[in-house]
Amino acid sequence: MLDMAQIGRLEQGQTVAHARALLEAEGREGLTMRALARSLGVKAPSLYFHVESRDDLLREIAKAGLAELRTTLERAEATGGGVHERAKRLAAEYQAFAERNPELFRLLFESAGDERSGDAADVEAAVGPFTRLLVEQRGQAPMLGPTVWAFVHGYTVLKLARQFEALVGTDGGPGLDIGLDAILGGWSVEGGRDARL
Repeated sequence: MLDMAQIGRLEQGQTVAHARALLEAEGREGLTMRALARSLGVKAPSLYFHVESRDDLLREIAKAGLAELRTTLERAEATGGGVHERAKRLAAEYQAFAERNPELFRLLFESAGDERSGDAADVEAAVGPFTRLLVEQRGQAPMLGPTVWAFVHGYTVLKLARQFEALVGTDGGPGLDIGLDAILGGWSVEGGRDARL
């Protein structure tokens, strides 16, 4: 066990990092203050110097997770290319993030109402690269970015839940790219249906 001086030096960031690791290992139900205290080598009451409650801890994990997702997607967005190329790169990074952090991903997006851990403004900022897909172009189609994100998000949720294995006997394979080709092939900068992006 840590002594009082070590507990005093225990930073909130360290607490959140341990909590996130525990979340991935044990799921949301396994992330308790008692289990976290055990993993840190402290007594559970000492955690309350760093977080107010388990719900507060989940919000801190979500905030850090959304910031990480935002950085990942902005890095993918910054590599340039056409809308089609960027959309596919964003989709691949989004799916890879979810596969690396499945419990975090569920925490960020699968709760509803008051149970939602991700702040709406943080979620909006994290997925901003999707919603900005056509903003810089004249004659933009404002729903393209949200449409692409909705498809990518839904596909990712189904893949994490292994639904494609039940439906088609595979993990989804090239379905993400096929779906993006279908969506993007039907849009042009002017909103028509003939031009490719």
